[in-house]
Amino acid sequence: MTECPQWRLRTAHYLNVPNTEYIHTEVSRDTGRQNRKSFQVPRLIDPTDPNDCNRDGDCIVYNLVEGATKMPRFAIQFIGDPTPEMEPLNDEAQALSDNFKEKWAKRFTSFELAGEVGEEYFQNLTRAIEKAIDKGGGRVTEPNQPVVSLEQFNALQTQLTKLQAQITA
Repeated sequence: MTECPQWRLRTAHYLNVPNTEYIHTEVSRDTGRQNRKSFQVPRLIDPTDPNDCNRDGDCIVYNLVEGATKMPRFAIQFIGDPTPEMEPLNDEAQALSDNFKEKWAKRFTSFELAGEVGEEYFQNLTRAIEKAIDKGGGRVTEPNQPVVSLEQFNALQTQLTKLQAQITA
C-alpha cells in the first residue's frame, strides 16, 4: 500500500488547493441581473495560524500522486511542486524533494546570463547592468560639472525671454 507524499510547512505558503476559488459578483445596471465569475486562487497556509494547523500544531500538506492508495486524514491537499521550506515526512516526499534540490540550489545561487551559468548571482547581475549602460551609451558626469554648455544655456534663456514677451503682449 503506497501513501501520498506528505510535508510539514516551516513557513507560510501560497499553495494551489483544489476548490479554492474567488467568486466575483456584479449586478448589471441595465438588466438588474447578477453576473458571477469564479477564479481559481492559491490559498495561504500559515503554520503560525492555529486555524491552519491540522495535526499536533503542525501544518501537514500532501500531494496526490497516481497509484497512491493511502491518503492522509486531516491533511491539506495541494497541487504543484514542493518548496525548499517544506519538510518531508515520509519516503515518497523525501524522494520528490530530492528531485528538486538541484533546481532549488541553482535558483538561489546562480543567474543565467547569455549562456554563462555557475557564477555568483551578483557578479552576473553587475555584468548585466554594465552591459546595459554600455549599450545605452549612458555617460556619468562628475559632480559639479554642468550637463549643458554655456552657449546652450544662453540660447534657452533668450528663447524664454521672447516667449514671456509674447505672452504679456
